[in-house]
Amino acid sequence: MNKVLIVEDELLEQTALCGNVKRIYGEQMDVFAAGDGWKALELCRQEKPEIMLVDINIPGISGLELITKLKEEQYSGKILIITAYDMTGYIREALTLGVVEYLLKPVHRRKLEAAMDKCLAQLEKEREIARGEFVRTEVSSYAEPYLTADIIGGNYPRSTLETAYGWAVDGELGVCVVAAKGCSVDKKLFSPFFSAFEGNIDGTALYFLKEREGRDRQEQRLILQCCLMEVWKKSGKGSLFVSDYCDTYELLKSVCDNCLIKIQEQSREEIDFQRLASHDLPVRDREKQEKKWQQRLREKQAENFVRMFRRKITASGCYWEYASLLCQVFYQMDPSVDQILLLELLRGKKTYAGLECWLAKYYRQQGGQSPIAFAVSYMKKHCSEEISRDSMAEMLGFTDTYFSHLFKKETGKGFAQMLNEIRIEKARECLKNEKADLDEVASACGYYNKKYFLEVFKRVTGVSVTEYQRGKYK
Repeated sequence: MNKVLIVEDELLEQTALCGNVKRIYGEQMDVFAAGDGWKALELCRQEKPEIMLVDINIPGISGLELITKLKEEQYSGKILIITAYDMTGYIREALTLGVVEYLLKPVHRRKLEAAMDKCLAQLEKEREIARGEFVRTEVSSYAEPYLTADIIGGNYPRSTLETAYGWAVDGELGVCVVAAKGCSVDKKLFSPFFSAFEGNIDGTALYFLKEREGRDRQEQRLILQCCLMEVWKKSGKGSLFVSDYCDTYELLKSVCDNCLIKIQEQSREEIDFQRLASHDLPVRDREKQEKKWQQRLREKQAENFVRMFRRKITASGCYWEYASLLCQVFYQMDPSVDQILLLELLRGKKTYAGLECWLAKYYRQQGGQSPIAFAVSYMKKHCSEEISRDSMAEMLGFTDTYFSHLFKKETGKGFAQMLNEIRIEKARECLKNEKADLDEVASACGYYNKKYFLEVFKRVTGVSVTEYQRGKYK
């Protein structure tokens, strides 16, 4: 029997939902109800329901806060949210927290049943995987130490591999090999996506990864890429080598031999994530797109970036290749980003909405300034130094042309105009001292030619330095 917890503060709606669940599923469901967030959290800890229906606007703590707390406590059940309004922002945030679906009030019985059935299907699939893991654990306790040696030696215990690890027939294996030496690899990272076992040959660990489902091979490459990025971040040291997918046993043996050779040659800096995930994008297109996305992500405009990302995917039809590239861009820009979370967003049903919400939250957590605001702040602090548009663009990772466009768009002024205004504003401060030496003032404001400084001052303020001083200190 499955347990269902309904979190709804409106008594009529709560009663209707409880009644509908019981009418649809009868004795298959044990139904509980809570009218506020704290009571729901307490009930969830006690009863551990497999499915929860959570209203966003509830007393105590909000529905989103409740879901966040449950995720922090490793709640593994399925969550549906219910709301009276199509509140896009809240819904997007809920989807990034792993919510299966959302339902608008009043919740119609047919839609409720469809959403509940979806949760039940996901639960059954997870239970099936868990049962398979149990069988594999039982088998691996005595068989796993010998499997790697058998494969290396060309002896393939096919029945064991098929029963315990779900390997397919020769020609359809879909297995890749990860070789690690002096590198800590947590197999739990792979377990949601792969059936895996590990062997050791002369100090080199070999991990055999078999995809769990018949996914698109490019999607599978993206999953492998993100898992390995997390492994690479956490390992700290050592060497890692990853093979391509093998569909035959003979190829698998050859790949294992190659992995053992390569791992001896490879240094930590040589892992090639591009090779793993994107075989269909030309190198030039890839490099150009990577640079462009880095520029746009630095603008911290989540909606604009997602719109551009979606447009690119729609035009090219290469979803997984560009999803892979996006993960790599984030890995280069900010290695602390959780690649598994990003992977789940890119594989989710509400991909673009979820990605936009995640980006907005990511920018809020980062805090700080936009690139152009940073540039203006830098110019104010260092206006006495030599500053050029080219140097600022290079500092921010933009091309000169794109930086100029972005600067004018955000400030309404050109770079040179803004820099002169900042410098002349500092000059005004300096000129409060009637005895100030004009050569020193010009130098302090970044002008190393007094004549040019006087020309710029008059152009910006509309008066000469002499007239300014007379008018101010008359």
